[in-house]
Amino acid sequence: MKRRILLLSSEHTGHGHKSIAQSLTSYLTELDAAVDVRTANAFDFFPVVGTAVEKFYIPLITHAPRAWGFFFALSDRYPRVLNWFSKQSMESRFIALVRDYQPNLIVSVHPGFIGCALDLLEKRGLRVPFVSLIADLVTFSSLWVDKRSFRTISPTSEATQKLLAMGIPAEAAPELGFPIRRRFETPAEVFDRRIERRRSGAPLGILVFANAFPKTRARKLVDTLLGIEGTRVTVITGRDDRLKESLARAFAGWVGKSLILPGYVTDMERHMAENDLLLTRAGPNTLLEAVSCGLPIVITGHVPGQEEGNPGWIERRGLGIICRSIPTLPAAILELLTDDSRRWLDIAERQRRFAVRVAGRETAAYLLALLGKADGAS
Repeated sequence: MKRRILLLSSEHTGHGHKSIAQSLTSYLTELDAAVDVRTANAFDFFPVVGTAVEKFYIPLITHAPRAWGFFFALSDRYPRVLNWFSKQSMESRFIALVRDYQPNLIVSVHPGFIGCALDLLEKRGLRVPFVSLIADLVTFSSLWVDKRSFRTISPTSEATQKLLAMGIPAEAAPELGFPIRRRFETPAEVFDRRIERRRSGAPLGILVFANAFPKTRARKLVDTLLGIEGTRVTVITGRDDRLKESLARAFAGWVGKSLILPGYVTDMERHMAENDLLLTRAGPNTLLEAVSCGLPIVITGHVPGQEEGNPGWIERRGLGIICRSIPTLPAAILELLTDDSRRWLDIAERQRRFAVRVAGRETAAYLLALLGKADGAS
């Protein structure tokens, strides 16, 4: 009988959870063509309200990060309250999916659908082994942690230590790294070409994820970067067409020369390969995809709550630097390039060594091995 894995994810909350689900699906089906994998946008379990909440996430963390930080702290402290409200709304659709699909294993890559899903499975007498896969690096909500989970997969040693402190047994908390999409696994020649560009003194290609910033801050950031001599700036604005139009008007004389405004892109790995430096908020998917591409990182900020530990994690490993102040960005970037780009080259080499591990493949292999154990536990 064909074995089935159900992934619980989300579609519009920054695409991080969606990216992990895509990574797992790709590797699972590569490693075992007989396994069937289905991804459910768990916000669809909530009629009307789920869609609204999901789509409100990006505007909230961009324009009212303190409000999000308050909600994160509240849900971290009182996870049972959020789980209670969630299960009241999602029960009928979630249970219908489980009964229709009959998964052998359920894996949640979103913290909002763990405790409530386990409550509902328990209530309906459905013995389906459940895995929580933490989609944060260091700082994560207690919503991720439920001792009823068959396994809680950890991305880092810091996360593992926190899980152990929260009472999860070591054998139930495997540390497998952070899964990224396979198209960001970069061949060695891409690393080599980028290093050669720096050594040859070619213009510095700076890639900016501007859709993580309010318009005013994004304009100030671009203006500052264009003021650095010998740079080529590519600004990704995502689906925010108004931000793209605003930047195009403000920097009309630069567009097509030192400034590239592609807007929403579907080939981010190409833009990462063609540039030499990434300026971004501390989202874990973006950070690890950049590391896998060998693209040195400048972290300009983080979302309160789940991203708080990420800047320090990157800096401690020598995979990038932190610069939260726009006026000090030129000095920080130039410092990377002094002494024949010595520090930039050091970061690039550390990223090359770090990127050897393919966490997506490891995690998929682990889940496939777990299916047999899950059958015995169910």
